Amino acid sequence: MSRFVANEKIITENVGLKETDDVMLYNQETEDVHVINSTAFEIFTLLKTPYTDAEIIAETKVRYNMQDGSIDEDIRELLSDFVQKNIIIES
Repeated sequence: MSRFVANEKIITENVGLKETDDVMLYNQETEDVHVINSTAFEIFTLLKTPYTDAEIIAETKVRYNMQDGSIDEDIRELLSDFVQKNIIIES
């Protein structure tokens, strides 16, 4: 089973105004910049330690007190997007 971990070359900075909680991710190697919302940033922060997608989904459900599978696919899509953008690394 694949595990995901944050790319160590990513620098984070809060760029949001008081109305938003957006966070900027800057990749030092590629010089790419991505702006993500606070929920996506929580998942990115969680990945300072390797997790499987199932573990990430379970942890997110606990944090947001969710019982159903309504966020499962959204999290898998986010992880796929993060991998494609080299924000996280799949191993």
